[in-house]
Formats: sequence, structure tokens, C-alpha cells
Amino acid sequence: MTKSELGEFLIAKGYIRTAHGHFIKGEHGKRTRYKLQANSLRVERESIIPSYDGKPQSFWTRIGGGYYKDISLNPTDNKLRVEKNN
Repeated sequence: MTKSELGEFLIAKGYIRTAHGHFIKGEHGKRTRYKLQANSLRVERESIIPSYDGKPQSFWTRIGGGYYKDISLNPTDNKLRVEKNN
């Protein structure tokens, strides 16, 4: 799968492209982000941490990813699959 094919797939699934070129979907605190890098994809989940000043802080935790050459679309359930091809 190529970077452009992956971007088209994510837009079709309802993800929104950000100004940084990432794809985000979900409510604040339960968002998933796909970062399309030069040769690879990172899948991240937003985490919220309460703080003492009342302003919660958010950060992104990597939950998956892989190289574009290892990513394919499963035709039975229309989901992405990452398989390491040596």
C-alpha cells in the first residue's frame, strides 16, 4: 500500500487531515491519530492526564504502525493489516 492510497482510505473512513498532514478521528481524549511519515505509518492514541491547575494535558502514545510495504487492506472486513514481510 502506498502513502497516498492509505490517505485516501483514511479519508473514506471519516478521518480528518490536520494541518500537519496527520489523520485524526474521535472525541477529545479518545482520539486516534495516523501519522504518515516518509516510509512508515505510526498509529497513536491520545491520553489525557489531569493536572493540578485544572488544565488537563494530552499526549500521544504509539499503539502500532509499520512500513508501507508491510501494510495491506483485509478484503473481508475492510481493515488495515500490518504483516512483516522480510
